Amino acid sequence: MNTTSPILLVQKVEALVTLLDRDVDYLTANLARLDALRSMVVKRQDQELSRLLDTIRIESESYAQHESKRHLLRQEIADLLACDVQELTLSSLAQVLPPPLNHTLARRKRQLRELTGQVHKECLSTRWLLKDCARFNTVLFNTLFHPGQENALTYTVKGTTQQQRGQSMISLQF
Repeated sequence: MNTTSPILLVQKVEALVTLLDRDVDYLTANLARLDALRSMVVKRQDQELSRLLDTIRIESESYAQHESKRHLLRQEIADLLACDVQELTLSSLAQVLPPPLNHTLARRKRQLRELTGQVHKECLSTRWLLKDCARFNTVLFNTLFHPGQENALTYTVKGTTQQQRGQSMISLQF
C-alpha cells in the first residue's frame, strides 16, 4: 500500500457503510411490505395489493443499481487490500480497520444478519399463507364443481371433516 492507501481505504469503507445503511433500510422496508402483503391477502384488498406489488417491482429494479454500486465498491476495496473480492468479507475488512470504523462495520454486519433472518422467516410465513390460500381455493373449487372426487372434504357444523361423494354443491346443468 502506498501512503494514501490507508486514507483512501477509510474513505471507501465509509462509503460502504453508507451503502450498508441503505441495505438495512431496504430490508426493514421489505419486512413491512411482507406484513402488509399478508394482511392484504387475508383481507382481500386487491387494489391495494396490486399497488404494493407495483411498488415492490419498482423498488427491486432500483435496488439492483444499488447492488452493482456495492459490488464495484467491494472490488475497489479488495484492490486496495490486494486481495480477491471473493475473500473480502465484512469480518475480514473489520480486522484491518481502525477501532471506531471497525466497530461500525461490525454493527452493520450484525444488523444485516438479524434483518436477513427476519426477512427469511417472514418470507416463509408469507409463502405458507399463500400456499394455504391456494390449497383452500383448490379444495373449494373441487367441492363446488367436481362431484365424486375422493379428496373433496367439507366441514360439518361441529367442525369435523366429512367426505363429499357423488354430489356437488352447485348444479352445472341448465
